Amino acid sequence: MLRPFVANPNLDYNIRVPQGPLPVLQPSTWTLVMSFLDAKTKLGFVTRVSKLHRAYATVPQSWPVADLAIFKATLNEKRSKTVVPMVFGAHTLDLSECYDVKDESLTVIVSGMANLKSINLTGCTQLTDASLAALGNSCPNMTHLNVCCCMKLTDDGLALLSTKVHKLQSLNIWGCSDITDKGFGAMVAANPRLEHIDTTWCSRISEKSLQALSLCTGLRTANFMWCELKD
Repeated sequence: MLRPFVANPNLDYNIRVPQGPLPVLQPSTWTLVMSFLDAKTKLGFVTRVSKLHRAYATVPQSWPVADLAIFKATLNEKRSKTVVPMVFGAHTLDLSECYDVKDESLTVIVSGMANLKSINLTGCTQLTDASLAALGNSCPNMTHLNVCCCMKLTDDGLALLSTKVHKLQSLNIWGCSDITDKGFGAMVAANPRLEHIDTTWCSRISEKSLQALSLCTGLRTANFMWCELKD
């Protein structure tokens, strides 16, 4: 049984609306607020409030993290071009499970992302070695790369990437079954700062790759489950 509401005589329940115009936030404050919102909130809600809100929600300063996973199968080349002006200053890019994104779209997106440090391409099954080449050309300062389940990637793509990217700390090639010791070895040799490696289900990687890890003196974790390792 619900108890009836009893007013507290010591509290003032009257709502006072401030008189005069509401305080105007500085542009730097707006962009700081926007930087804490996810992509769905900024693009799906904030941009609909007013033209001013739309402007602040789409400036690059509001996108330190480019979480574009919300697009899923709709991130085509045309939409990619509309996204570029917003995310070119981002340090993190998440395209996980955008399973229909193709090389052309990714190339457009990363074309101006020279500050990119971390990229998650988990489940982007349409991407080929051309995407790795684009990443190498546009984002040479990458430190974290996740291409889990990008099954069209091969040694050639990793070889191209290894000539451009030399600061990787984390590499995840889980399920990239066409990558062998050759491609993996090239990446390890070019990135001795690697700390975390995951090659689960890379069935063509053997114990030879374990020898290459001697170059990574700061290695913390390495997962070689279901690789072609001998007991």
